Amino acid sequence: MADLSITPANVKLRFGSGVSVFTANGAIAQGDVFTAHPTSGYARADANLANYQSIQGIAMTPAADGEQFVGHIRPGEIIDIGATGLTPGVVYYLSNNAGKICPFADLTTGSRPVLVGSAETSTTFRTIYTALATDL
Repeated sequence: MADLSITPANVKLRFGSGVSVFTANGAIAQGDVFTAHPTSGYARADANLANYQSIQGIAMTPAADGEQFVGHIRPGEIIDIGATGLTPGVVYYLSNNAGKICPFADLTTGSRPVLVGSAETSTTFRTIYTALATDL
């Protein structure tokens, strides 16, 4: 398997979802996992140990550098992640590729396993946003 293939137009919130508005530090695509940037704003997160950051949420709208975007931030909620072919019950992690989501099997040595969520159905995703303490 590889990173989830997300169709940005299919990334959607459910009624009552917890969101906030953020300022992008670098480009953010709809469906990207994001984190606080060390100097300012929010950027795409990745699981590379050298670049590890805790995740803040998933972008619901795109943004160019310096623009604002809406991000889903409340763990435990179901969103339409915009990916097809999710396997119900499988948990997904922050990828080594900035902003992306992958199954655990795709993490490599030097990755920090950061849980992003689990598949509820083949198209819906329950957010978790949890960082684990150990490295691979």
